[in-house]
Amino acid sequence: LDQYHINVPYHVYWRTFNDKFNIAFGWPRSDTCTQCDTLNQQIDASTNNDDKVKFNNEKQFHLSKAEAFYKLKRVYKQRARMNLATVISFDFMQNLPTPHLQSNIIYYSRQLWLYIFGVHNLSDDRVTMFTYHEVVAKKGQCEVTSILFRYLKEENNQELILISDGCPGQNINFVMVYFCYMLLQCFALFK
Repeated sequence: LDQYHINVPYHVYWRTFNDKFNIAFGWPRSDTCTQCDTLNQQIDASTNNDDKVKFNNEKQFHLSKAEAFYKLKRVYKQRARMNLATVISFDFMQNLPTPHLQSNIIYYSRQLWLYIFGVHNLSDDRVTMFTYHEVVAKKGQCEVTSILFRYLKEENNQELILISDGCPGQNINFVMVYFCYMLLQCFALFK
């Protein structure tokens, strides 16, 4: 550019790399679906065409279930935007070591872990982060329900929809079922 003073627009780079060399740019994925990864590996490793077809069909079925979930989430988001329901999505983020240093002595020493629990309200895209360290509490079902109770005490709507991952130690267990029952029957926060 300095020698010839040519100004090349972005779409020329895009066409060159994408169309001619089939090189795509994007962020590396760090939290991918285990089933998708497994099926992709099985498809790549299979030498038999029947197995490839079987794995491709399994993958398409898995992706259609995921699309059905996202379609349902969009419907819930519309209900939340019309103020007909309280719809929240919640999960723990990646643990952060404290202090975050790369020095050899600190890196291999026992560090204090900081836990971050995020609650995303789909009605107005408001995000609330709850942070605490491992001395205060762990990352179990009691902590999840306590944080959700603190968050939901300020919400009051006709319907409550909770969206989370399928972690059995935190979200899919009897404590969460009892918690939802308590919100409905004991505190009558939601119908």
